[in-house]
Amino acid sequence: LDYSFRDKYMLGLFGRYDASYLYAEGKRWGFFPGASVGWRVSDEPFFGKLKNVVNDLKLRASVGQTGSEAGVSMFGYLPGYNYNQGIAVLDGKNVIGARPRGLPVTNLSWEKNTSYNAGVDARLFQNKFSLTADIFRKIISGRPAGRYDVLLPSEAGYTLPNENLNKDEYRGAEGMLTFTSKVGALNYN
Repeated sequence: LDYSFRDKYMLGLFGRYDASYLYAEGKRWGFFPGASVGWRVSDEPFFGKLKNVVNDLKLRASVGQTGSEAGVSMFGYLPGYNYNQGIAVLDGKNVIGARPRGLPVTNLSWEKNTSYNAGVDARLFQNKFSLTADIFRKIISGRPAGRYDVLLPSEAGYTLPNENLNKDEYRGAEGMLTFTSKVGALNYN
């Protein structure tokens, strides 16, 4: 859903609802929302005298979320056995065995990527210079990991299944400055 009032005030809202067969029932669906706002400052009446130098100035900000499938395999939420695993010798004959699959992964769901962004777009000196600059922060929450606060004896033969326990974060800035002009019929930037 996008709304723009006189191309000066802008608002965007979005969301997606995703499902994955990789997760146990009750953990399959994830809702991932987002929003963005923009303000074309150069269209405000108080900006009038600066228009000779700064032809266009827009401030913008956004926050949004997406989901990733991580740390899970097909049907990992089901208990059971893997067949044709290993060989045992019984009465002098090789017998193909079965091995337990391990503990089912029932507490794992979507890994969530939340991004925050703030930026500025500007065109200066009769649109000869343009500037785009952004600062951002990305938080990845719900990273799959096994619990370390609960111990299983090694004799059990299992490790604890993954859960959404860990978190990572990235921060940064980026920008681009462009100069555009022409000499006769030759345009360059």
